[in-house]
Amino acid sequence: MSKWYIDKIKAAAPELLDGEKYDIMDWIDNAFGMYAEDTDVAAKMDDAVKEQEEYYNVALLDCMSRNQLLTVVAKLIDVTEGESC
Repeated sequence: MSKWYIDKIKAAAPELLDGEKYDIMDWIDNAFGMYAEDTDVAAKMDDAVKEQEEYYNVALLDCMSRNQLLTVVAKLIDVTEGESC
């Protein structure tokens, strides 16, 4: 995982770097819940997840490894920076 991903996660959710896969999945679910009413942000988040699913050639987040999920977290942090929930 590149420094960009690690820096994004360290800034917003450092506990995930040592977390288990289910912790990361919970964080992703909670992030979607926080922005559920903002359709623009939710669409950006959906796009970020789809991009990573295509990149890793998996159909669902559940099929991703822990490190792959961390890249999803970094992408979600990136698209939600500066947004208020």
